[in-house]
Order: sequence, then C-alpha cells, then structure tokens
Amino acid sequence: MKVICINDQGKPNEIPSGKWLEKGSAYTVKNIIKCNTQGGALGFELEEIDLTGCEPYLYFMATRFAIPKEDIANKESEFSKRGLEEEVLA
Repeated sequence: MKVICINDQGKPNEIPSGKWLEKGSAYTVKNIIKCNTQGGALGFELEEIDLTGCEPYLYFMATRFAIPKEDIANKESEFSKRGLEEEVLA
C-alpha cells in the first residue's frame, strides 16, 4: 500500500535524519502493527526506511500518513481504520 507523509515533525533523537520521513514523499507500507505501548495506535513499517538500530522505534505512527486519492478510488487499496485494526488483531 502506498502512503504519503503528511507529518514529519517531532523526530525522536534516536532516529538519524537519514532514516526519517520527508513530508510530501511517498512510501510503501510493508507491515502494519498495533502498537500496544502507544495505546493501541497503528504503526507502519516502510519498505524505504529500515529502522534497525533505532530501538525502541521500529514503526512510524499511521497518523503521519495519508493515502493518495487515486489509491482510495482503487478497490485493491481501499480500507478503513476499523478494517486495518480488525486485520491486525486477527
């Protein structure tokens, strides 16, 4: 699933600048996880950024991203937060 970064603010010191998001850039989500330590919020693992060595940060919060309008219209990419949560909990 392709997403666009809409919030690149608040980079933790543990994540080097070269492994951080850029607002307006497109990324590919390769894994979605429910982050229990973040109150059950959804986290995205991205194909383009490897956070190895940035522990405890392993995922980017899903709220930092939006889905491109053209992907929302595409039935293969269509989803809702509730649908993602059900998929992660399964």
